[in-house]
Amino acid sequence: MEVSPAVLLERINCSVTTVTDFDSTRDCECPFPCETTYYPYTTSQSSWPHISYHLPLYTKYINFTSFADKFQGTYEPAAQLEFTADAPQIIPMLRSTDLITRNFLQVHITMSSGLLVHYEDRAATSWEHIVGSMGGILNLWCGITFITLIELVELGYKLLWPHAEEKKSKVTVVEPCNPSKTC
Repeated sequence: MEVSPAVLLERINCSVTTVTDFDSTRDCECPFPCETTYYPYTTSQSSWPHISYHLPLYTKYINFTSFADKFQGTYEPAAQLEFTADAPQIIPMLRSTDLITRNFLQVHITMSSGLLVHYEDRAATSWEHIVGSMGGILNLWCGITFITLIELVELGYKLLWPHAEEKKSKVTVVEPCNPSKTC
């Protein structure tokens, strides 16, 4: 079944509005989904990167980019001190700022388990099943009716046949007399 984009957008808007408002007085005819897949998840966070990784991150990923000018005032002097005798001053200098910590994010997406919950809503019976069941029931009924009809014919035969036998046995055959013979 194809749905026009206008109807699809109307349904999405209705669903979003219903979820955000969560108002029981809103009259919405949003259709329920036929299939839903649910992925259980957990979240966690930590401060990243550690202060000792700020300078290597700056020199490798930030130094020659278009946004490097925002970081140069803080990290360029530290990069100049990296290979000198004043290298122990780098960590206190980097602790005074948290530019990289505030502006960078590392995201790891992992499945906590292989568990996947998939809900599917479908009809318990199909039209083919209903028609097949009705055909089976009608065949059974017709078969029973035919067998009953045969049994009724047999019953009638058994009830009427002994009377026909009695009439045959009571009837005596009388031969006509021949005038040449004495009767």
